[in-house]
Amino acid sequence: MNIRAFFLCVGASALLLGSLFGQDAENINSQFSVLSWKRTIHDLYYESASGEEFKFFAPNGSPTQVYDYMGPAPLNFYKYKGVDEAGNPLRKVVASYSPKAGDQHLLLFIPDPKSRTEERYRLLPLDYSPESIAEGTYRFFNLASYPVYIRFGEETFKVDAGRSESIRSDPSVSDGLDVAMALQVSEEPNSAKVVYSAGWTLKSGRSALVFITNDRGIKGRIDVKRIYF
Repeated sequence: MNIRAFFLCVGASALLLGSLFGQDAENINSQFSVLSWKRTIHDLYYESASGEEFKFFAPNGSPTQVYDYMGPAPLNFYKYKGVDEAGNPLRKVVASYSPKAGDQHLLLFIPDPKSRTEERYRLLPLDYSPESIAEGTYRFFNLASYPVYIRFGEETFKVDAGRSESIRSDPSVSDGLDVAMALQVSEEPNSAKVVYSAGWTLKSGRSALVFITNDRGIKGRIDVKRIYF
């Protein structure tokens, strides 16, 4: 028997033993809050390892409270749709997420463009903890595929693709703030092109999550979405 055949045999034996004796998936302790990208999603559920079922909804306005989860990965979110032959309600998984022990994420529910005939969402886990965000913080999440340069009042900083950066505002200094965003359009010096410019109103104690995307798919353009809390 060659080495490859040996490992195939061992692997098959392990799978057989696992199926005969059963192997419980490891339970994970994690926390999450949720937010819907498009519109409020009602009647969502998840289940813990103990079998306890939790019902919640994903708002479009601001992140939810923090939920605790103890159970195996993946964590499946589901809805009840229809009934079986015996009249029992059927669960339909609409989103899945694989947390790691100790995780605390904001789960952004984004409609799955590949699922045109049934309700399905992609989940984008973002680093977010309400306790760690001071009042007046603006956290910028760059969901576009290229870096963005941001001028926030007098401050200028860069947010790489797929990353986030935070900055504190000071409403006591000014109740308005000029915000601009630029893309580096070439390798030439000073070739950054401003693609967004607006005046934002600041309010005491108000924080925001700022999402930078390229939803419309137009090259060299970005879309900016602010969610206050």
